[in-house]
Amino acid sequence: MLADVILTFSVQIAIMLCMFATNKILSNKLDVDNFGLYNVARKSIAIISLVMQAGTGIALPRYLALYLGKGETFRAKAFLEAAILLILLVSGVICILGLCFKDILLEIVTGNSDIRFYFIAFGYAFTMALLALLYAYFRGLSDFKNYNLSQLITQIAMIVPLLIFKELSIGKVFASWAIIAIAAVLFYIISEKTQKRFSSAPTTFTDLKKEMKAISIYSLPRLVGDFFLFAFSAFPLIYLKENISLPSTAYYSVGITIVTTATPIFSILGTILLPYVSDAVAKNELQKVHKFINKLAILYIVIAILITGMFYWLMEYMIRILFSEDYLAAKEISQILIMSLLPQSLYLLYRNPIDAVSVFPYNTVLFGLSLLCIVVLFCLCQNLNQFAWSYVIVSILQGVFSFCVWNHLKKKKYYRLQKKQIS
Repeated sequence: MLADVILTFSVQIAIMLCMFATNKILSNKLDVDNFGLYNVARKSIAIISLVMQAGTGIALPRYLALYLGKGETFRAKAFLEAAILLILLVSGVICILGLCFKDILLEIVTGNSDIRFYFIAFGYAFTMALLALLYAYFRGLSDFKNYNLSQLITQIAMIVPLLIFKELSIGKVFASWAIIAIAAVLFYIISEKTQKRFSSAPTTFTDLKKEMKAISIYSLPRLVGDFFLFAFSAFPLIYLKENISLPSTAYYSVGITIVTTATPIFSILGTILLPYVSDAVAKNELQKVHKFINKLAILYIVIAILITGMFYWLMEYMIRILFSEDYLAAKEISQILIMSLLPQSLYLLYRNPIDAVSVFPYNTVLFGLSLLCIVVLFCLCQNLNQFAWSYVIVSILQGVFSFCVWNHLKKKKYYRLQKKQIS
């Protein structure tokens, strides 16, 4: 696991630098208003993509690790095929609904009335869902070499069109990214066909139906949670755009972007912990996992405090480097938003182990509460600083909730294991 952590950490640092470069190019080639629209569209597309994934991004790593840990390669293969079928079915329904209600959704998704970009947005969302399935597949196999390599290559490739196009439009950006995403998926599909990872026996309709039921029970409640999570991230930008101004939206997105560029440092272990904890569940070795996560919590807190302090004092320089002087007005709000990093680090630590241990969708409950709180708090706010503090408050809720749920599950699972050993 240490080797996987080092590899993933190194690659995520490189991906973070790519994200810095992407934001730097876009913030310079787009004016402040269009950069605000880009961030609104990016969040809206992320919500659509998450719905299209139908919760498979969290289910596939868990069940592949469980089945392969038990040596049930046939069930692993059937589960993978069920996940692909579920994504295609849900994506088809979403695209039909998007077409039927385009007059209502057009402004929400794109931030403007560009119908061509609206269709590009849905196409890009689908390709991102396929990419997420590919990443989840490699996580389930504990193949972190391909998991990291596929992400890094895709992220670097997405910078290329930004440099090639002399004049950038939001439509050009997402259309080029959709082409790159589908090319990456096709490349790995072809390369994986040469690997013999699963049973060669054909999957019957009964097997597919059984695994479809399993994935639906686990994934669909988490699909609602994914919707809550990305609605939580998109709502502030949409609310500010509609009720304050586009420049305010851009300034707020600068602060959020700086926070989200630091969060991969904490989320990388979560991506590794999910398959490892799932494998530990299959082998009844949860006590080792509990001790390891307790040590990680201390490390996360120390790192989060150091990064928060560094970002807070160097915020002006970071904005100059990552964006441009046009966004220096976002300094104060960004300094407030960076305070959310500590509680978010704990939430990111516990999120995946909770999903690995429990079929009940605790994270869905958390995301629903987070969305409700941010909506209520935003309705009470009157200036950008208050909006930023609202985000910090909800982040604290996320961290405390995740900590409490994990400790509850830890005691519950340990009690059951002890009882089973005694009997």
